[in-house]
Amino acid sequence: MSPDPEHPALEGLRARLAEEEAALLVEGASTPDQLAAWVEQRVGGLPLEQILGWAEFAGLRLVVEPGVFVPRRRTAWLAEQVTRLVGAGPVIAVDLCCGAGAVDNVRVVPPGTGICHQVNLEYLPQTVWTRKQNGSAVAFPDTLV
Repeated sequence: MSPDPEHPALEGLRARLAEEEAALLVEGASTPDQLAAWVEQRVGGLPLEQILGWAEFAGLRLVVEPGVFVPRRRTAWLAEQVTRLVGAGPVIAVDLCCGAGAVDNVRVVPPGTGICHQVNLEYLPQTVWTRKQNGSAVAFPDTLV
């Protein structure tokens, strides 16, 4: 049997989350018209963080621009776990679809101990070229690692 999406225990959660969102919208809007526009955007499904222009991540307030991936709370937990495991050794970390750069901002790789590459996939240049050779498609990568 599936859980009931209308279970009474969820009502309190829905109300609390709605109150928290409403408070953030009221706090961030500079005019009643802006508040009304933001509410309309939120009801339309736009993430709250993109409306406000920021997201909270591991105690930091990160800028979130339109189209940027919103950092998830569970990613903060993951970054914390990785930070514990890293220790003092040299580290190379890769944050694909980094969006607001959340993982690097929480110092998964402490300064002087390695590097954190952040890549937004929408900005990647072409890295593989193809052409026909002897009737077959052949791929030529830009770089081999």
